[in-house]
Amino acid sequence: MRRGTFRPELVTIVVCEHDGKLYRMNGQHTAWARIYLERKRWPCKVRMLTYRAATEEDMRRLYASIDRSSPRSKGQVVGSYLKGSPGFEKVSDPVLRHLSQGFALWKWEASHERNANDGDAVAFHLKTGYYDLTMKVAAFLGELSQGSHKHLLRAPVVAAMYATFEKAPQIAREFWMAVANGVGVDTASDARLRLRDKLMQTSVGLGGGASSAKAKMTQEEMFRICLRAWNRHREGKPVNQLKPGSQGKRPAVK
Repeated sequence: MRRGTFRPELVTIVVCEHDGKLYRMNGQHTAWARIYLERKRWPCKVRMLTYRAATEEDMRRLYASIDRSSPRSKGQVVGSYLKGSPGFEKVSDPVLRHLSQGFALWKWEASHERNANDGDAVAFHLKTGYYDLTMKVAAFLGELSQGSHKHLLRAPVVAAMYATFEKAPQIAREFWMAVANGVGVDTASDARLRLRDKLMQTSVGLGGGASSAKAKMTQEEMFRICLRAWNRHREGKPVNQLKPGSQGKRPAVK
């Protein structure tokens, strides 16, 4: 705005009236910038569109539908549908983000399938057919610390949680708590300890920690080592080494 390169005619601010209140749908940065600038020196009239929504669900749908060219990520779209909605009131923003990322990786093995199913599809699945399973995973994630359990708070690990909680929820909770804290692990060859060590020593692709000296693997590879560790634990067998691999079919969950 100060440089004179801001194009107000290209900007549209969207607000929505619902139940007697006016909600801003976008343009927060533009609005704050405008407040900090003197009106006479930097005139910048922008268009404002006002919608009216009969229900909160209609307003969420409106929010999810605008600014989709690049600013809205899939996680943001999922959040716009589910954050604070009935059934998700107690699910925090970080947990909701982990759920949406992990669910998509678990549900659709092929990357083109995940790309084809946008945030609208993920949100629909989380609140309908997979709601009960999602709440089980959400409850467990809610017990974890964002600072102390970073090795678990990654899409492929949450994807593995979906797979294991669907198979045996009580055993899954005990398994992942041991992977989280190392509690209840008696031997060095315990699958849970092997997995814990592997996750703490490894980064995923170009994600968090990828620039460090940690070993790197793809999301699919990390997802599969989680399933291999789970299967070995269910069989009561020791694990000498967890090797990544992404060829062939995904391991069946035992």
